[in-house]
Formats: sequence, structure tokens, C-alpha cells
Amino acid sequence: VKRIEKKRSEQQHDGDDEMDDDFEEMLVASCPVLEKTPLCTLSSFHTIGEKMKIGLSAYPDGGGVVKESCLGIPKGKQNDISTLGDFCSALELVQLSFSSSEYHSAVADLYKRSLIPVRRILADLNLQKDEIDEVVMVGGTTRMPQIRVMVQKELGVQSLNTHIDPDITVAYGAASVID
Repeated sequence: VKRIEKKRSEQQHDGDDEMDDDFEEMLVASCPVLEKTPLCTLSSFHTIGEKMKIGLSAYPDGGGVVKESCLGIPKGKQNDISTLGDFCSALELVQLSFSSSEYHSAVADLYKRSLIPVRRILADLNLQKDEIDEVVMVGGTTRMPQIRVMVQKELGVQSLNTHIDPDITVAYGAASVID
């Protein structure tokens, strides 16, 4: 009985996914501009923000400005929309720009907190900075040029190893704990 209920639940869920896919296809078919440019929604802002962040990483010394766009409905036109056609006709391109200085301001607290784990692990292991042979940076904030510079300065190392696969790093870490 449980298998049958699970199967029905999966089928219902799959049906919901298919319905969502069908709706998305209908929306894009009715409004082709959505194929090239996303709507300005909270979910699309995550993707747009990620693209902008990656774009700004090309300017490690600052001074960069990146631009992305999405489609939105201008104020005053919301009440004029009653059909999908009206919706598509009302969409206008919204240009978003983000500068290096705006980015640094937005993540300033992250910069302040980023060295806390480094200092904590040194204290927990009773290690001195000059006892460190190599610093391996993998994943997350370690991809940020500013974080890399801060870690390099904090530990007084000439270079950072940023070329190791994160999965391999985890394996080495696990092996060193076992050893």
C-alpha cells in the first residue's frame, strides 16, 4: 500500500512539473522576448546577481562596472494588463548596473568576518603563521580576489594554491584526519 501511495504521489508531483513546463512553454511561445531576457523577479535577480559578481571579479583592483538586463513592467502600466498579450506588450527592458565600489560596500561585513575562521584554526591548532607550508583555497568566498589578498596578507604567504579540485581537497583532509 505504501508503494502505491508513493507512486501516486510521485505521479502527481511529476504531473505538476509537466504542467509547469507546459505553462512556461506557452508563456515563452506567447511572449518570445522572454527567450532572450528574463523577467525582473526575485528568482531571476539571484542569477543576474551571480553573473554580475562574476563579471566584477575581472576587476580585482576595483573600477569595474558590469551591466545586465531583465524585463519589467513600468509603473502606471500594471492596471492596463488583462491578457497575456497585454503583459508581453507592456514589458520593457530594465538595465541594471553594479560597480566594484557598490559590490565592496555590499560585502563589507563578509570581508570583516572572513578572517575569523583563519585565526580560529591557528589558535585551535596552536600554529604560528610561519609554520604553514601551503594555503589551499577552494570554493565559496575563496574565489573572491579580495578574500585571497586578505588571507595572503594575514598569513604572510607569497602565494595561494587555488588550483586543486575541491573534491580532492576534501579527500586529502579526510585522509589526514584518519592518519
